[in-house]
Amino acid sequence: MTERPDDMTTLYSQAHVQGTRYLDFSASRQEVRGQFRLRIVPGPAPQREAPQPSVMQPHQLVEPVEQIEPVEPAEPVEQIEPVEPAEPVEPIEPAELVEGTHQPQPLELPAPREEVAPRWYALHSVFNPAEADEEESLEEQMSLEDRPPLLVVFSLAGGVGKTCLVATLGRALSALGEHVFLADTAVCGLLPFYFGSREFRPGVVRTFSPPDSPSGVDAPVQLLNLQPERYPRAGGDHDLFLAELLRDGRGASRILVDVATASREVTSRLLQLRPTVLVPVLPDLSSLACLGLLDILLADPPSQVLYLLNQFDASVPLHLDVRAMLQEQLGDRLIPFVLRRSSVVSEAVADGMTVIDYAPDSGAAEDYRALAGWLHSFITPAVAGHAGSRWSER
Repeated sequence: MTERPDDMTTLYSQAHVQGTRYLDFSASRQEVRGQFRLRIVPGPAPQREAPQPSVMQPHQLVEPVEQIEPVEPAEPVEQIEPVEPAEPVEPIEPAELVEGTHQPQPLELPAPREEVAPRWYALHSVFNPAEADEEESLEEQMSLEDRPPLLVVFSLAGGVGKTCLVATLGRALSALGEHVFLADTAVCGLLPFYFGSREFRPGVVRTFSPPDSPSGVDAPVQLLNLQPERYPRAGGDHDLFLAELLRDGRGASRILVDVATASREVTSRLLQLRPTVLVPVLPDLSSLACLGLLDILLADPPSQVLYLLNQFDASVPLHLDVRAMLQEQLGDRLIPFVLRRSSVVSEAVADGMTVIDYAPDSGAAEDYRALAGWLHSFITPAVAGHAGSRWSER
């Protein structure tokens, strides 16, 4: 085999000499390049087909190409052991200050409190939005000394004038400067119609401003149709129905609740607040027959129960006899006032107002003002004020 030239100059000179044979290096270069690629991928080199000789002239002969041995893969590099971390270096104390210079003293902070005050409503709402929505428990609301007095109007007999009593008495109390909160538990209570409303809006606290009066002391009346069906009684001491009533009535001078007729379940829930129960009775047999059952129903838990004779007519002998019998049986629990029968009471509600505004000079209006004055002195109202009260989206 002819020796391969070392450089391209010799190869070029040999190619131009007539009759000199030269070698085809193309196949050899491809083999060498293939060996270099094998160094990247371990394993034996793939077998390559022998290159086909190119078509040459008869006088040109091709010598066989010498095969190059495959390069063995490199040995794996030995793993280096990890270096142990150095020992922690102790902090160097700062140099002492030059004598005569002012050395700053560290700020002494008070020790952290063991428990954050629970009364920061807005602060707690930032960090605990779920807990901020939880209102005070029923026990905490009941224990408030400034909680407004609660008057519950209840009767087992229908048609005794409970709603008219709550609306008109509330209006008479507002004329004395009391901020009264009226609550209705009936599905279709007529309380809003006594103050000029024409629609029911359950679950919404509504404020009715009184007409201009010469005295100028008339306070607005707040009203709420609170449906107990929306707040079913659950286990435990916390009752959402009572909590809603106390929360909406907070800041009022007095709370008056009109309980639906013969609603024993609602009455038993309200009795947990230890209210004053006002029972209107008519001078007839149906009202008198319920007195014994009322004493049993309102005895647990015990509450102060007052009875009021409504629609009384002094010209009727039966009414006089019934009043005497009630006085003998009830004693001091019978209020020493009566509400006289008058057609202006029905006319007033038909005109969208109470008898206090419809016929202020009538005998019926005089009776309600006398009753409001007696209740105002008998049960002292809370001092109404809005200091410390948060605004509500209602």
